Amino acid sequence: MLKIISKLNLWISLGAGVLTLGFTHRIGLIHEYFYAALAFLGTLAVYNFQRIIKSQKLSDAQPHLLWYKRHSSIAWFTAIFSGLAAGLLLLYILNWNIHTIATLCGLGLIAVLYVVKIFKIPLREVPFLKIHLVALVWIGLCLYFPVINENSKHSSLTDVIFWAHYLYFVAITIPFDYRDVMIDAPSFKTIPQFFGKNLALGLSLLCFSVYSFIIIQYTELYHSSLIYGIIVYHLICIIVFFRNFSPYISAFLLDGGIIMVGIYYYFAV
Repeated sequence: MLKIISKLNLWISLGAGVLTLGFTHRIGLIHEYFYAALAFLGTLAVYNFQRIIKSQKLSDAQPHLLWYKRHSSIAWFTAIFSGLAAGLLLLYILNWNIHTIATLCGLGLIAVLYVVKIFKIPLREVPFLKIHLVALVWIGLCLYFPVINENSKHSSLTDVIFWAHYLYFVAITIPFDYRDVMIDAPSFKTIPQFFGKNLALGLSLLCFSVYSFIIIQYTELYHSSLIYGIIVYHLICIIVFFRNFSPYISAFLLDGGIIMVGIYYYFAV
């Protein structure tokens, strides 16, 4: 069951939805549940679509995504159904203006060009670019789009929060790049490929520590001691990931951290 949930990207998509719900509730947006549903469905559609496309390029010597070859029907159904549902929901809540349209077009292009080769290579194969694309799409969908779609006040503090979460997503993406170090082509030049295991682990911990410092220093979330428990949980998950523990369990636990952050944002006083 854990493998099915992981392979169909239900868990990571739930993380996107809960994080969006917590953030939008925290800043007082009206359609918080709609944004959460959009983040869940959009992530579910994009992640399954990307996995399907990448699996079509795999050889038998690369088992990482073979599940999508063997279960392509259910993967396609999940991607198409969630994509259509996300599209209908987007039409309902979309505030048509240049900023929202430009943001959605940008996110959509990145999602497609990440795996589809229109130019010389897909964007994910551009050296040093992969991890930044992941972080930008996450903050764009979960944080930035809801704010601009409701014309919410956009202050310098909001920008700080955006960049703090950019560091958060860089921090938790580095372990996944380490997991894929034997699968990704050397030309990708991901952080673990370029810097090695130990420096990659250190950079992941540093990025997460800076995120934690910003959240505690510049928001009111430090009032509850639970935030410190969540910080310790993430640090342990990152370290465990780099200790070559079970990849499915490690990914499940680290993705679960996103859910914990979203729940904390929602309920923290």
